[in-house]
Amino acid sequence: MREKLKSVYLKYPSIEDMNMLIEYEEEYKKMFPNYHGVSRENYEEKLKVWDEHRRGIGTNGVSNNFCWLIDNNKIIGLCTYNANPELDEKFKNYAGHISYSIHPKYRNQGYGTIACHLLIKKCFELGIEEVMISCRGWNTPSKKVIENNFGTFKDKIDDNEEPSCRYLINTRESIKKFEEEHLSKSIQQNSLK
Repeated sequence: MREKLKSVYLKYPSIEDMNMLIEYEEEYKKMFPNYHGVSRENYEEKLKVWDEHRRGIGTNGVSNNFCWLIDNNKIIGLCTYNANPELDEKFKNYAGHISYSIHPKYRNQGYGTIACHLLIKKCFELGIEEVMISCRGWNTPSKKVIENNFGTFKDKIDDNEEPSCRYLINTRESIKKFEEEHLSKSIQQNSLK
């Protein structure tokens, strides 16, 4: 985990990254043939939508920040953090502050835990002291990722599809405990000043 933490990072999409995303999408389509994601034809439009969402346009004012989890110049997963989910009932009650999806090829390798940690750090940098994160009740791997980031179970909520579990995470405590557990002292001292 320590070595991955040194090489993995979050990155906002840009026009220069189209080939990296297309490669990710093509790998995904091999596993899920009916998947229709981003293509060369709609990539620029998708960039505009992601930028609008970051500015709260089309999201009822919620600053929805889309980024990629990158390792070795490959997209490992898709991530979002919401700066102000309290502005919209759906974001507030169901989506919460952070979400992530790791490409199936890279699951069960610690990337979900790292993605969650990096998103918690983003929220901390924005001054958010406590984040809410949810996952489907049946999604044991996501529950484990949340618990690996020191999330505490809040409650279950029915979102008209199936019950979701909601967790709360104190950003400062989570970052401190996570880095104490996974990083050397010199690295963790530089991250929380």
